[in-house]
Amino acid sequence: MLRNLTPWAVAAAIAILPTAAMADLGDNEARSALAEARAKIESASNGGAAERANEILQRARASFEIAEREWDKDNEKRSYHASKEASAYADLALATAEFEAVEAQLKTAAR
Repeated sequence: MLRNLTPWAVAAAIAILPTAAMADLGDNEARSALAEARAKIESASNGGAAERANEILQRARASFEIAEREWDKDNEKRSYHASKEASAYADLALATAEFEAVEAQLKTAAR
């Protein structure tokens, strides 16, 4: 019985930790998240993204715009979360661009 309960207890504890940490979210964390997202988006933009990666990069930019608007409204929590979303999309865009480049190389090599 205890073995079946342990994974659920661990999952519940993991779910609670970020919530508790977010309670004290302030200017510095939100500002850092904005800077991180901006840097990742710029990096992904410089990579010459292909079609699928470019679509994901547009999502990153849209999330970043939301983050900036929330920052301007002094809503640090929403800005922080939108910035993290933008960062995640930018990371995905970079990975997708790399995948598309490898995929193109493989197609070229197969000819």
